[in-house]
Parts: sequence; C-alpha cells; structure tokens
Amino acid sequence: MNGILKLRFLLAFLLFPALVFAQFDTAEVLGTARDTTHGVLVGVIVTLINQDAGIQAKTATDENGNYNFFNVKVGRYTITAELAGFTKFSTTDVGVNVNARQRVDITVSAARTTTRRCYSPGTTTTSTTQR
Repeated sequence: MNGILKLRFLLAFLLFPALVFAQFDTAEVLGTARDTTHGVLVGVIVTLINQDAGIQAKTATDENGNYNFFNVKVGRYTITAELAGFTKFSTTDVGVNVNARQRVDITVSAARTTTRRCYSPGTTTTSTTQR
C-alpha cells in the first residue's frame, strides 16, 4: 500500500508541471477603440489576422469601446478595425508572445465625405465618396 501511494505521488509530481505549462501557450490581445477626440467607439468591428496561418477572428467593441481576443496563439498578427463613418484602422506585425496581454489601442478619425456633381445638358450626376 505504501509503495502505491509513493508511485502516485511521484507520477503527480512529474506530470503536474506539464499540465501547468500546457495551460499557458496562448495569449490575449485587447484594446480600446477611440476617435481623435478620445471618445470611445461602440460597435467597431475588430479583426485579428494571423500573418503566418491566415486565420482570423472578429469581435466588436463593447459599450466602453473595449475589445478582447482570448486564447490567441503565439505569432505575428495584423489588426484592423472598421466602423461606418470613420477611417479604417490597420496595423501589422503585432507580436504575440506566450502568456502575454498584448494591448493595441485603436484611434480613428471621422471619414471625410466628398460630393461631386457633374452637369451636362439634360442630366445631373451626383456621386458621394467617403475617405
């Protein structure tokens, strides 16, 4: 009986570190989306793209402008953010390391709207472009 107990203890002692380290091979990517006046932006679609594997995940910012990606694999990432009426945000080569909390805050400005009208005899053409 005493030998079995020692064997169990030895196995638990040897396996425990492997189980602990296996839980931390991922990271977290988080941030806050704001406009140029520092106001938080709700509903921004944030995309996280692994540059090596091409795998992507999407989320939307919450009522405080925050976004969060959990269980992100180690690697290099591109982060984009889009919201109607604002410029598109993009940053590349965001390094994510084991067990890190990688913060990438997003700042976007209001999109400029340009309206062009073309006149010719009998017709009027209007086009609107956002930049």
